[in-house]
Amino acid sequence: MLKGLAAVLGVALLGMGWAGCEQAYFPVKEGWVWTYKSSPEGKTQTMRFSGVSPAGFTYVTQLSNGSVETRWKCEAGGLAALEFASSNLGGQNQSVNFKTVGRKGVMLPNTLGVGSQWSYSFTLEGAMSGGTLTDHMETLNKAVGLETITVPAGTFKALKVESTSTLKMGMNVGGKTRDLPSNTIQSTSWYAKGVGMVKSVTAGVTLELVSLKK
Repeated sequence: MLKGLAAVLGVALLGMGWAGCEQAYFPVKEGWVWTYKSSPEGKTQTMRFSGVSPAGFTYVTQLSNGSVETRWKCEAGGLAALEFASSNLGGQNQSVNFKTVGRKGVMLPNTLGVGSQWSYSFTLEGAMSGGTLTDHMETLNKAVGLETITVPAGTFKALKVESTSTLKMGMNVGGKTRDLPSNTIQSTSWYAKGVGMVKSVTAGVTLELVSLKK
């Protein structure tokens, strides 16, 4: 689920960022294309922005089996995703199409720097055979320091962000509600000024920046 995050989503000013959405560690530039490679799978994915305006933008991730688009809003406190990136979840026997019914917080604050702490959460609901599922995900983040990171795209001085995501699910079948086992996932991301995310490690999967086309 989080891997679909993750992450984590204006023709008139192609190649330029809007001041309302611009951040040092997360440049919102229409026309730029970020290419990442994951390990151990070895799969490649690209990320770009579309429809950039002072109010928000669309974050587009192109995967090998299709694309994921999420709408973001440029708020006073930072950049906020309006929906969770991955909406198709399920076990071996069925898949559940979730929709975002609630959100709080920003994905990245405007005051991002060493020592910054923030949180965001999403509440999702989906229909399944005979009932409904509710999923609440809350992520706590802390920028712990600056590190020199080397990835295929080069060597960067990057801000290290440690995150803890807690997922709590509930099931309602036949009018009876029960809680499902919760799950906690640790992740670490590195952001370079003027570049964006250069590396992330989540649930044993490493994502590294291969190239940035401007």
